Amino acid sequence: MNPSFPTDPDAPDEALEAVNQGIEDANNEEANEEAARAQKAEEDAVAALWKEYETARKFDKEARAQYGIDRRYAAGTANIDWAVSANLIGAFIDILVSFLYARNPDVSVKKSPRVDNMGTGEEDDFAKTLELVISSMWKAPTARMKQQLRKQVRSVLTTGVGWIKAILVCKGTNIPEMKAQLNDTRANIQKLEALRQQVTVDAEGNQVALGEDNEVLTLEELNAKTAEYNETLASVQNRLEVAMRKAMVFDFTSSEDMQVSLDVRALDDYLDAGWCANRIFRQVDKLPELFPLVTKADAKKVKQYFQRGKKPLSNLSDKVQLTGLADNTSSADDADQYVSGDQNSGSSSSGEQGPPFACIVELWNRETGHVHTMIDGLKKWAKQPYQPDYPSSRYYPYFGLAFYPVDGERHPQSLVWRLMKLMDEYCSVRSGLRLTRKRAAPGTLFNSTGLTPEDVTKIERSTHQEFTGIKPTNPDQRLADLFAAKPVEIGDMRLYDTQPILADMEKISGVQEALQSSVTTEKTATEAEFQQQGFASRTTADRDVLETMLADMAHYTGEIAISGLDGKDAQRIAGAKAFWPHGMAIDDLLTMVETTIEAGTTGKPKSSNDKAAWGTVLPMIREMQTLIQQAQAMGNLPLANAMIELLKETMQRMGDETDVSRFIPQMPAGPPPVPGMPGSMPGEPPVPGAPPVPGAMAPGAPDGAQPPSLADSLVPPELTAPDLAPPGV
Repeated sequence: MNPSFPTDPDAPDEALEAVNQGIEDANNEEANEEAARAQKAEEDAVAALWKEYETARKFDKEARAQYGIDRRYAAGTANIDWAVSANLIGAFIDILVSFLYARNPDVSVKKSPRVDNMGTGEEDDFAKTLELVISSMWKAPTARMKQQLRKQVRSVLTTGVGWIKAILVCKGTNIPEMKAQLNDTRANIQKLEALRQQVTVDAEGNQVALGEDNEVLTLEELNAKTAEYNETLASVQNRLEVAMRKAMVFDFTSSEDMQVSLDVRALDDYLDAGWCANRIFRQVDKLPELFPLVTKADAKKVKQYFQRGKKPLSNLSDKVQLTGLADNTSSADDADQYVSGDQNSGSSSSGEQGPPFACIVELWNRETGHVHTMIDGLKKWAKQPYQPDYPSSRYYPYFGLAFYPVDGERHPQSLVWRLMKLMDEYCSVRSGLRLTRKRAAPGTLFNSTGLTPEDVTKIERSTHQEFTGIKPTNPDQRLADLFAAKPVEIGDMRLYDTQPILADMEKISGVQEALQSSVTTEKTATEAEFQQQGFASRTTADRDVLETMLADMAHYTGEIAISGLDGKDAQRIAGAKAFWPHGMAIDDLLTMVETTIEAGTTGKPKSSNDKAAWGTVLPMIREMQTLIQQAQAMGNLPLANAMIELLKETMQRMGDETDVSRFIPQMPAGPPPVPGMPGSMPGEPPVPGAPPVPGAMAPGAPDGAQPPSLADSLVPPELTAPDLAPPGV
């Protein structure tokens, strides 16, 4: 017998244990190899995607270098050595931002047109519900839409492009605690249900169950505890539902933090790009809280960035540069708010250094349909790639805006780039004028050889209107022979005329002199009107680009709202009668409704000229209202529809895109009157009890009396002419 095997039958089988241990070690080794292969595959995927991202960043580095130059001009710090530095570019940007985006736009949702011009009532209800939902989500305090969109417009004017990221998120407080309480309550209810299945009858005939810690519970106690837990469950569910309100969040993304893949030629085509990504900076010590997959050890490996401090500005001097351009040297890193490197790179002017930040890249891959999250310096995913919770037909949550694209260029131009040379010329002329004025100050020359050194010092230090006693070296010499007025060269003031420069800047920017609250050249009323019309046409073109982007954003909001909001959410916003097809395919949204932006609703209120135009249009609308109502009352619906279309076409040709359907009289419920019926045609006796027909003679009217006009029949007698006038006219 082999002595290595035990002879006692009750002793453990060492051979069997060895076999089991070998199998377990083999399984562990195989699991470790599988984990190593998975880790290697993840590291390779992260490295490959990061390399593609960095390649695109390097390709666009010259554009980011220009961002830094443009921002210095917009801030007025491009060259602080000018003797006169007037930040006209910054003033132009402020004016344009206030005119282009002064308020949140008005969303309009209508049912899609049909060939038979008919539709169901559900489509009308859905269009109205969706309009209220989009407007409510945009105007919510948590959205901060106006603040973020104004940043985007300012970025467009400064750097040439502006980006907004719009996402649907759950907002609330104590959500994790409420979820834990909800899970605990459900677990307790399940335990009570399990005890209910084990109910037995004791010696006294009572139905009891043995709970935890051998606690004896009667059936009545089980029912009471179950009812209590059910009430708690309902309460927590209601509080959690209220806390987890879904809301739109609009985040402005800086131009240098946004990157579009290189498979598209221009940034305007970003919706066709293979991927779009943006950088997000968060403190390094917060990474484990934000990303559960990132450990504290991983956080120590990431590349650290520091927030750039404000550079100290030297005092303005009398140095004048007449070369026409300031120092425009810049690098791609100059546009970054967060820079990597040593501690000095992140220090402010006072020497204080901020905390280290990590660069997080969120890359939306349209080809794979996944969102990838990477951290600079980390070889693994910050979170596992995932598909968006609320899909949309455009896929990307980014919305780009550019006013000055250039054919054949990947990046659009900025307003600053178009004005910077004129700004340098303006500062050069004004600085030269300041220096000339300083040198043209009156002074006195004197013969210092005829005075003692002490007298020379006293004269040089004397102030205005001071009596200074001197003793000439030659007492017999006259004082008039020792002093003379300093010659002053006046120069040609036409060399310092800045009007041509300002005129060019106004032509390029569209900001007229009247908008700058300073009129240096008097203009006639006709000239001022022409300038106002020019500014209106320029800003209308830019506003049209902005409203096109907002229309896409409204449609995108509607798509993710259909996926993210349920019927209760829609009823909470739009009312109990809201129609909300939750879970509907987003492709069906286009077939049911059309989402647009009311033209001109983002800019400042209408000017006095627009109010005067409305005063001209109002009588025409009132007359058409009368004719349309008369045609409807007589059952001539084709004529009524034709006049409605005529009114719309007239408004459109006048340049007014107001929705005139709001002013059209609506027919009452019920079948329309049929021509030939009593009271429906002129000359026929009216139906007893029917309202008087507009334009008909009242019974018992004297001979020769004129019938009331249609307009008079529609206007209540208590309304006067001023009551009918539009506001502000």
